[in-house]
Amino acid sequence: MAKNFAHGNNFERLLLDAIDESLNALGETVKATVLFLLRKNFNLQRREIPHNPRRFELAFRKILGKKGSEVVEDLILKNLYTKLGFKHNGFDGEGFCEHLEKVRRMIENKTISQIWNSKLKYKGNA
Repeated sequence: MAKNFAHGNNFERLLLDAIDESLNALGETVKATVLFLLRKNFNLQRREIPHNPRRFELAFRKILGKKGSEVVEDLILKNLYTKLGFKHNGFDGEGFCEHLEKVRRMIENKTISQIWNSKLKYKGNA
């Protein structure tokens, strides 16, 4: 299956923005420290997070602890869902990575429907 990079780029940008906003809530020093530890101890660059959500989740848990990471992960998801115009109602028995995959699919479906709608509008104007 061919990958549409526009979908991936949208998801990547939105996720990284949501992570930045969520870490900013903890303060600039904490944000810088978390990103430094991800790089140094887990060999995970910020830009690689969207491609390695499970690795990010595991590293995040080791850095912030189980409860701390759950609080920030929930904030990341709230920010991400808000950017898409949806409400995040907690984890609902699903994990962080499962929610990220849902968001990735929502973005892909939204992009596909926008493309489809623009084609229909174009044909209607012909």
